[in-house]
Amino acid sequence: GMVIGGFIGAHLAQMLSGPVLRYVIAGFCAVMAVQMAAGKRKKTVPSQEHIPRSPWLLPAGVGIGAVSSVVGIGGGSMTVPLLVALGVQPVKAVATSTVCGLAIALSSALSYMISVHAPAHPLPPGAFGYVFLPAAAATAVASMVLAPYGVRVAHRISGDALKRVFSIFLIFIGALIAFGG
Repeated sequence: GMVIGGFIGAHLAQMLSGPVLRYVIAGFCAVMAVQMAAGKRKKTVPSQEHIPRSPWLLPAGVGIGAVSSVVGIGGGSMTVPLLVALGVQPVKAVATSTVCGLAIALSSALSYMISVHAPAHPLPPGAFGYVFLPAAAATAVASMVLAPYGVRVAHRISGDALKRVFSIFLIFIGALIAFGG
């Protein structure tokens, strides 16, 4: 479902005007910042070994993939709470969402590469469709190099402090996207 949603979201994002897309992404940042700052844990069903079957999993997956593709995230912020609510142990939910994020990223990137709908401005050299390959490569390398440091910092800070810092970061990024032009 998430792969299908990734393709749908990429096509949807291309139909939105630049300002609308900016406000959608900024609004998502604001919602996630508020959710993270509020940070109340919900009661979940008892832990289960496997993801239970549900008729809602496919539509939820499509929705998570589509939203993730439009706003440029891996989907973990939506996948983990869904899986935990279904009774999956949090550690397994995070691991599962990581694999789901890869599937969303690949389907979304492929869709952004092959389905360019008459761009308003010429695409820069180095772009493959809407994916700017030099930035994608730099982001991938920086992520791989810096991820271990981020993990160490995250383990040294309390969960509440980490949530507050990340909430402030999301508000800053959302404002930059909304008002930065």
